[in-house]
Amino acid sequence: VALYKRAVREGGLVLNEAALSRLSVYYTIARYPNAGIERPSEEIAEEQAVEAVSTSEVVIDEVSKAVGDP
Repeated sequence: VALYKRAVREGGLVLNEAALSRLSVYYTIARYPNAGIERPSEEIAEEQAVEAVSTSEVVIDEVSKAVGDP
């Protein structure tokens, strides 16, 4: 979310900040699988994973547009 706030200030990028906050929760779990009590595959429900992927796709699309990447 901190990087997003910087992108808003410097580049005018606008995304759903609440969705980004929900997505940020998965960073530690995905990056450091031993950080959680359970394995990520057991800790993250399918519905949560689908929402995270969907939000990630929106973020990637919007950032690509903002930087001029087709």
